[in-house]
Amino acid sequence: MKNQIFLLFLLFSICTTYAQHRQQDDTIKRLYLDEYPYANVLEYLNNPDTIFFCHYYPRRTEEKKTPFAISLFVYRKNQEWWATTLYSYVSGNSCKRKYYWKLTNPMWIETDLTPEIASAISELDSLHYGYDISILHTWVYINCGRIITKDLIGNIRDFANIVPKFSYVFTVCFLESSNNNIVKTFRTTVSCRRRSR
Repeated sequence: MKNQIFLLFLLFSICTTYAQHRQQDDTIKRLYLDEYPYANVLEYLNNPDTIFFCHYYPRRTEEKKTPFAISLFVYRKNQEWWATTLYSYVSGNSCKRKYYWKLTNPMWIETDLTPEIASAISELDSLHYGYDISILHTWVYINCGRIITKDLIGNIRDFANIVPKFSYVFTVCFLESSNNNIVKTFRTTVSCRRRSR
């Protein structure tokens, strides 16, 4: 009996690990950016054709009145780089959750990011994970001459070692565009039986 349970556990582990293996595809649909409120943010930004988007989870656990996710939009406007942050919040119980997002005022990025973004693209393009066993992911979408989509494993500490150019762009854009001027707020409620906006 013990051998059968062990073999069953081993088979389950192998199947789970294999199922977590991720294939990266540059032709993938834009996922987050096609959904509410991300598509609304792009519309607010006049649908830029050059964009560096990063959906980042700052912590593993939810804490009251703190964002559970940060979405950084970096884009080109009039040959200059701009950035804005969409903070994601959640409140309520497991049966009726209220999601809301706060978009900060877009700010001009003083640092010339063009060579750094080119380096970050090369770095992300060459990054391939074998098997994915992490629960913490950062989703990256870049449209700068061509489209790159990546699921990065871990958080900013990991990025500094694994993808330092990406880490630099993310940090510079987040810090240089950081402000408390909220220009748009989005809301939605998700209940156990139905979804409403």
